Amino acid sequence: MTSSTSYIAREKHQDCESKAAILTWRDVQSALTLQVNSCTISLLPSVCAFDDFKRALNMVTGATDGIGKAYAEELGRRGFSIVLISRSQDKLDDMAKTVESKYGVQTKTIAADFSSVDIYSDIEEKLKGLEIGVLVNNVGTSYSYPEFFLGIPNLNSFIDTMVNINITSVCQMTRIVLPQMVERKKGAILNLSSASGMYPVPLLTVYSASKAFVDFFSRGLQAEYKSRGIIIQSVMPFYVATKMTGIRRPTLDKPSPERYVSAELNTVGLLDRTNGYLPTPLW
Repeated sequence: MTSSTSYIAREKHQDCESKAAILTWRDVQSALTLQVNSCTISLLPSVCAFDDFKRALNMVTGATDGIGKAYAEELGRRGFSIVLISRSQDKLDDMAKTVESKYGVQTKTIAADFSSVDIYSDIEEKLKGLEIGVLVNNVGTSYSYPEFFLGIPNLNSFIDTMVNINITSVCQMTRIVLPQMVERKKGAILNLSSASGMYPVPLLTVYSASKAFVDFFSRGLQAEYKSRGIIIQSVMPFYVATKMTGIRRPTLDKPSPERYVSAELNTVGLLDRTNGYLPTPLW
């Protein structure tokens, strides 16, 4: 076991009690990492061989807005061909043209509404014969506003939609692509959880619980498949300036989706769990 030096620092985060953060130096692929509330953040560029995936297609769900759009653009900027999946074909077409013209990579689009559960056979059929190197399970939904559980309008429908988009999509998309990754002994799946999944968040209870599921699902699968050459990462962002969070202006601790994704991708292959962006968990 390699030796490590640790010291305790105090961490503040809005709406959460102060937690202890441990700054640990380890000789893990020459990377310096920061461990915060059991999540780890890289302070140095990733040594993950992303070039290994350039011969394959890389797939992003929820690819036309927010963090998903930023993943699609950043992967395109790094030279990856991409499968874009989202609900609106018009938005997908616009996104595909943007990525192709800016970065000179190939794209494929699949229109799918993840609030439904009868979409996966169609997605599976359209992916048949395609080699998927990286899957970004990004699609998600949240509350329109904080609310007590029983005060949520159309609660029954709300529960179904939240579970289908935030939980079922992650399981089903993983089911579709994981077998080919295992066969090749190579692949990466990035599952977008949330810092809200690190603790119970009252008034966002269903959302918080759904993101906790994504984190536990990712950690369990990583334990099962790491030895087979598969990377499965739990991504737990704090606040990012997106339409979903309602934050309009990026700041140092609330980055734009582009800045967040650029930093997060540098942790792939180094960290099983990450908040993805250094300043946010330190506030």
